Amino acid sequence: MVNGAQTTGAIGSVPAADIGQGSHVLTRFIRCKDPETVRSIVRFNNRQNPTQASDFRSNDGVQRRLVREFERLGVVGYSGGRRGGSEDVIRRPGENHLSSEVAAQALAAFHGESGVAYHEKSKIWEQDALYSRVFPERVTAEHIVFVASLLRAIEMEKARLGRISADARTEDEIELFEWFSLRGSIMLAAEAIGTTRETLVGEAVSDAYVLQFKKNLSVSEAAKVWEPIVESLLAFAPGQLRDPLVTSTLRNRPAVESALRNFRSQVVAARKHNRAAYELFVDQVITR
Repeated sequence: MVNGAQTTGAIGSVPAADIGQGSHVLTRFIRCKDPETVRSIVRFNNRQNPTQASDFRSNDGVQRRLVREFERLGVVGYSGGRRGGSEDVIRRPGENHLSSEVAAQALAAFHGESGVAYHEKSKIWEQDALYSRVFPERVTAEHIVFVASLLRAIEMEKARLGRISADARTEDEIELFEWFSLRGSIMLAAEAIGTTRETLVGEAVSDAYVLQFKKNLSVSEAAKVWEPIVESLLAFAPGQLRDPLVTSTLRNRPAVESALRNFRSQVVAARKHNRAAYELFVDQVITR
């Protein structure tokens, strides 16, 4: 069924006794054996309620498992690409809400593809190779909470700076707030902090997808754990992460990778001064 969600929902809400022989539904059948044509029909046929890129993965095994895991964790809003219904709308926003789209962006950025997360987020769902990199079989809901809460903590830091009146900001705060105004800064920040994971936890991390919090934290609670780390590390952002945002875009991987190396070097050099914050953080994280 390509279209018809609203129609079938309306029919389902009518008592069976009220549906008689005079009830009709206009139906169109298309016979097609070409997968690409079918894909185009699904994507472009419904203009009233356009198909989203994530809809293509709604029946994927990984997504079905993640939906169950998020339900177990009490996280609201993760549909695994399935289009939400009226109940989903009622249950949305909240401190423990996380959409599939934001989860995909957080995963992509943390695992080294901030350009995709910012410029090409729909391709995460559309391209098989990219989808498999962002959502490998081993990905878990707990890990997604880990990376999505980092993204939220970065957004919270930007919001905090925005609440400070312009004349009350320190020079460092002015520089960071100006850096946040650059397109793609939040996704680059998530990737940059992701590259420092071994410095943060004090040991080699062979598979970053195993990282998660020890306790079942809400997304907002997890963001609070990230907060001192984000505040500490983003002090290096204006100096080390500016060039790829002003001279090109996040699609320029050589420029991004050069900036990330400089950022990571600064974080490593400052580890001794931030040891207490890092130790408090790692005490709450599963690393293997």
